[in-house]
Amino acid sequence: MLGGNPERAEQEFDQCRSIGNGNFLLERVFRARYLDVALLDETKFKTELYYVISAPDDILPGQRLLTAIAKSKGTLLLSTY
Repeated sequence: MLGGNPERAEQEFDQCRSIGNGNFLLERVFRARYLDVALLDETKFKTELYYVISAPDDILPGQRLLTAIAKSKGTLLLSTY
């Protein structure tokens, strides 16, 4: 929308998701906030954030704080947009 390279950004987010086996929820939050908003893709935005909010608290063993932060940010983003 304001420049940048959405295709490259999507590749980077996909690589991050692959490394974390889809369990690193902050990746999904940032993808929704920065990529899906820039592409004006409301469906993907909501899908990512609902996934984050509904994920189990122990989805990433040993990283409960990061998971809690992701869930909090996801809830805030959904209520904002």
